[in-house]
Amino acid sequence: MTRSHTETAQAWLSGFQAEFTRKETDLAWLGALRNQARATFQKQGLPTTRTESWKYTSLAPLLDTEYHLAQTEEEAAAQPYVPSTEGFRIVLVNGHFAPGLSRLPQTEEWGLMSLYEASRLTPGRLEDHLLHPNLESGFSSLNEAFWEDGVFLYLNPAAQVKEPVWIICVNVAHQASISHPRLAISLGRHSRLALIEYHVGQGPYLSNIRSTIHLDENAHLDYLRLQCEHPLAHHIADIEFTQRAGATLQSHSFTLGGALSRISLSTCLSDAKASCRLFGLMLGQNHQHQDEHTHIRHAAAHTHSEEHYRSIQDDASHGIFCGRIKVEAGALQCTAKQTSHNLLLSPSAEATTLPQLEILNDDITCSHGATVGQLDETALFYLISRGLDPDEARALLKQAFAKTILDSIPNPALKDKISRLIQEKLGQPLRQGGAHVFFHD
Repeated sequence: MTRSHTETAQAWLSGFQAEFTRKETDLAWLGALRNQARATFQKQGLPTTRTESWKYTSLAPLLDTEYHLAQTEEEAAAQPYVPSTEGFRIVLVNGHFAPGLSRLPQTEEWGLMSLYEASRLTPGRLEDHLLHPNLESGFSSLNEAFWEDGVFLYLNPAAQVKEPVWIICVNVAHQASISHPRLAISLGRHSRLALIEYHVGQGPYLSNIRSTIHLDENAHLDYLRLQCEHPLAHHIADIEFTQRAGATLQSHSFTLGGALSRISLSTCLSDAKASCRLFGLMLGQNHQHQDEHTHIRHAAAHTHSEEHYRSIQDDASHGIFCGRIKVEAGALQCTAKQTSHNLLLSPSAEATTLPQLEILNDDITCSHGATVGQLDETALFYLISRGLDPDEARALLKQAFAKTILDSIPNPALKDKISRLIQEKLGQPLRQGGAHVFFHD
C-alpha cells in the first residue's frame, strides 16, 4: 500500500535526522538554521498534485522508497563519471566534496572551495546565501536542513575568470539514497564567469540540489546546466538567481536523463538594466517525466528578459514547461519575450506548456508563444525523396529542431560535445551507463 505524502515526509524527516552525521559538529548559527529548516519542512510536507506548481508532477514513484542519506564513496567509484575538462572544477560525490577529483585554483581574485569548509572558515561571506533562505517547497527545506557539503564560489570585483569552472555532481548508489548538494555562488561587480554544472551517476538515487547565485552590478555569468542522471534516478533542483544593476545572465539547461526530473529556476532583475536570456532543451524517452519551471521577476525599470525553451518527447514520456513572468508596478519600459516549442514523436508522448504573465503596469513590451506538434510530413517526404533513409531523415529533422538551442551556446568546444550527446540520444535509446563517455576525448 502506497504511503501518503504526510507519512513519507515524516518517515524521511525522522530517518534523515537519525543518520545526519554533522549535526553535532556544526557551528551554532548553522545548527540553528538547520533546525529552522526542519521545522519548515514539517509544516510544508512534500508537494502533491494539488499544489498548483506541482499540478502535473506526481511524486508517487518516490513515496514507498526508503531513502537513506547518501554516504561518502571511494573516489575510485566516481572516477569513470568525471569528465575530462578544461578549466577548474570541484567534484561532489554523493553530495560530498571529493578533493582527489577536484582541481581548485590558487588566486587572490576569486575563491572556490567546499561549502562545509567555507561555513567554518569564512562564514561572513555566506550570509546572503544561507541566512535568508527562500524555502518555497519541501524539497528546498530538506536541502537546507540536511546538506552536508557543496560548493562555495566567489569572485571579487572586476575578476575575469578566463577558463570555465565545472561543478560536477556524481551519485553512486548501491541502495536507494538521497543527496542534498548545496551551491552558493557570488559574482562581484564587473566580474565575469563561465560556469558548467554537470549531473551524472549510477543507481537508484534521488539528487535534491539547491543553488543560490548572486550577480552584483555589471557582473556577467554564462551558466550551463547538463542533467544526465541515471535512468533509475530522480532529480530535483531549485536554482535562484538575483541580479543587480546591469548584471547579465545567459543560462542553458539541458535535461536528458533521470526517470523524473523537476527543475525550478528563478531570477529577480532587481535593478535597472539587469537582463537575462534563458535557453532550455528537454529530451524525453520511454516513461521519462521532465518538468521545468522558470520565474522571472522584473522588479526595476529598463530590465530585459528572453526565454527560449524546446522539448522533444518520444515513447510515453511527458515534458512540462511553465514559464512565469512578473512585471512589478514600478518596472517601467521593460521588455520580456518567451517562446516554448514542443515536438511529439509518439502518440503516447505528452507536452504541456504553460506561459504565465503577471503585468502590473502598462508601459512595457511583453510577448509569448507556444506550439506543440509532430514532425513535418512534407519536410520528411522531401528529404526521403532526395535519397535519405527514413530514419536518417527523421533524425535530421529532430536535430534541426534542437539546433536553435544548441547554437546559442557560446563555448564552441562544449557546443560540439553536447551536440554529439544529443545526436546520440535522438538516434537511439538512452544507454544505462549515462552520458559521461562523450566528455572523454
